[in-house]
Amino acid sequence: MKQLTEENLQSVYGDPPHELEERIHDTLTGLPERSASSRPGRRRWTLAMTAAVISALVLSVAVAVTVGSGLVLRMGLPESADSLVVTPAPEKAEEISAVTDMVVFTVDEYLFDGISLIADIRATPTQDGVWVLPYFSETLFDQWVGNLGIVDSRMTIREYAASIGIDRLRIVQITGDTTLPESGPLNLNRYAYLDSDGLIHFLLSSSPLHETQETLDVSLHFKVQGGGMPREDTITLHLTADDRHEKLTAHLEEPIEALGVTIDRIEATRTPVATYLRIPFAYAAETAREGVRVMPAFLKSDGKMADSKLWFGTTYDVNSQTGVMEGILPPEAIQGDSFTFQIQIRRDFSDPFTVIMVRDEN
Repeated sequence: MKQLTEENLQSVYGDPPHELEERIHDTLTGLPERSASSRPGRRRWTLAMTAAVISALVLSVAVAVTVGSGLVLRMGLPESADSLVVTPAPEKAEEISAVTDMVVFTVDEYLFDGISLIADIRATPTQDGVWVLPYFSETLFDQWVGNLGIVDSRMTIREYAASIGIDRLRIVQITGDTTLPESGPLNLNRYAYLDSDGLIHFLLSSSPLHETQETLDVSLHFKVQGGGMPREDTITLHLTADDRHEKLTAHLEEPIEALGVTIDRIEATRTPVATYLRIPFAYAAETAREGVRVMPAFLKSDGKMADSKLWFGTTYDVNSQTGVMEGILPPEAIQGDSFTFQIQIRRDFSDPFTVIMVRDEN
């Protein structure tokens, strides 16, 4: 069995694009100098760091190609989604990388089923001792490090990072939009984890489109808080999907009523990747007293709540007192053609409801 090394990987996959190397080199060259005494070695440091970042990019992309997809497993998707996973070739690194002064963000794997984009984004530091996380507040650095998939430590993220020499924690804002007219920005779920390659990765899932699309351009914008310039860059993915999807309805013997919420129908679309739900609802005035925070809580076969990294959200209209819950049904909550859920409003949960999905013959 051959050993996996940078040399034999490069012999197979070739050199990375010259344009990407230039972008990384220009970014590192533009970083502020820490002191005058550092100038004689500045060029050597820049060249060494450029080579190190490029090597990490080539190695991790090649490992993804060689070892196979982990996106389906990490997102809890069905095996049928495996055939739709795209692993960009190393020569595409320029197109699927966003370069900032601290980190190069690269799309390792992604899939698109005509309704939603799901992706794994790798964050490769251009400087020593840096982690960038997709959080909205620095207070989240004080959460348990298990949120990064490190379950053998009781430290916080901040403490664990310091223990391995990470002395700078930064936040990156990730936003998305499409080329569709009047579609608005994509809502994104963002989860970070520390991968076996020693780098922070982000798992993204987007809000579902209202109509399936065979082709779509999606732009992902990365903006790092703190650090020098440049702080932001964009990746645009040109997506294609097949037309394997079917419309479903969830059979309700009578309207669901609980916690001041009424649901009289549930619509679904199933693709090889996921089952998408759209749940219109009406709500009583007292439900909105502290904001309309209505969500479905999906249950597994053992009655425990399904823990999903996939996107789900709620929109509502205060004038009509109606809203819509929509998103991706966690695969582990699907039992044959049925699923069970509770209505959740803040910390209150209704009794469970089980519904059966039926193919729409129209």
